[in-house]
Amino acid sequence: MDYEFPIQELRAQLAQARLADWEQKRFGAASHQYRWNPPASLEEVEELEQKIGVTLPKEYCEFLLQAGNGGAGPFYGLYSLKQGENELTWEVVPDKLPILSLEQGLPPLDMEQEENWMRGCIPIESQGCTYLTCLMVTGPNRGRIVYVESEGEWVFFPKEETFLCWYQRWLWEVCNGYRSDWFATNLDGDEQELQAGYWKAETEAEKREILRNMEKFPELSQDTVQFLKTAFLERIEMEDATRFLMQMYHIGPEFLDEFLQKRWQAQRYNAVVQEVWYLYGRVEQEREHILARWCPMILEKLPQLSETEQVHIISILQQSEGVKLKQVRWVFEQMQDPGQKEELLGWLAKFPDAVENLDLWLSLLEERDDLELLNRAIITAPIVNNPKLKECLLQIQKEFSSVTQYEVRIIKPFSRCEQEYRVYGSACSKEKAIWYEEINP
Repeated sequence: MDYEFPIQELRAQLAQARLADWEQKRFGAASHQYRWNPPASLEEVEELEQKIGVTLPKEYCEFLLQAGNGGAGPFYGLYSLKQGENELTWEVVPDKLPILSLEQGLPPLDMEQEENWMRGCIPIESQGCTYLTCLMVTGPNRGRIVYVESEGEWVFFPKEETFLCWYQRWLWEVCNGYRSDWFATNLDGDEQELQAGYWKAETEAEKREILRNMEKFPELSQDTVQFLKTAFLERIEMEDATRFLMQMYHIGPEFLDEFLQKRWQAQRYNAVVQEVWYLYGRVEQEREHILARWCPMILEKLPQLSETEQVHIISILQQSEGVKLKQVRWVFEQMQDPGQKEELLGWLAKFPDAVENLDLWLSLLEERDDLELLNRAIITAPIVNNPKLKECLLQIQKEFSSVTQYEVRIIKPFSRCEQEYRVYGSACSKEKAIWYEEINP
């Protein structure tokens, strides 16, 4: 049976996609505006084929001849033949097997630097920056789409076996309003198909991938909502639920709260704190609820948290009216990791009662071994007209004033000398800020 290219079906799908995304909010849509360029001529196609030494895969060739010579497509849209030729900065080698393959993935690490690892494909569109959509034109995967980063840092073969399957999937997802951070890197299928795949999946990793892919649907049926609730509640003990939090939030804030409460009851304290911190940064409208609901419970369990999560949650606690610095300063005093201590100081300085705890900073201004910590203490110290604070700053300036900019940049860059120079500069700046505060109370 002769192959018949579905041009009428494609035209109808493209028109529907244009209506579905009429505001052109999808990534790259404003570039192609859901319109094809005029079709290519047979002469233009044959000219490119002669230059690269291989015929184009049939579906892609028919698309160029019947649909358009580039235009509407995923990302920024398909290249015209001329654009693609201009972006073809490597040689297509028909008589050698391609290096890129579905099985291999990334180019071999031991490959010679000058090896032409893209010799089996041609570029058909830009995904932005150094990322390209290419079409395999030689080897066993001929006719298949492959995504590449031009330096070989990333290679991905979408699951669709042909150009047309890949293209029609894009039209289908646009028409149905599916969310997609990076088209075709997720699973294909509607709600029922993904649920069916979940029950057939043999591993936990496969099941979690299906659950993650449920986030592409703009609206969920009640059946799917119940399916997801059951699946998530079965995973209360999972190591990290961050990847699923926004899905649960879209199901309903109450369900998300229930899930986190159950994890808290299961004593997953560090994990829940990490997840609460993530939500606080992502869902602005829930911040008041998070402060009211979680701060008292987390404050109680603060001693049981890791240093990383202590820093994370104190960055939130400082915004709660019911928490004072004096309640959490012990965390800093017991903390061992120098980097965590430096970060924590910045958050402690934001507490409303920081001035009342000035002694914390005064003790740190006596530090002389860890100059990074000393510098951080100077920078974060409350700006207040306090004689002892002024005295400490003047003493620091006196001790470190001999370091010159020439020594730092020419003689001893990246050394203690440079640290001393920064400390001196920070002390001068802080003293000036206090002086300004004095004259402009």
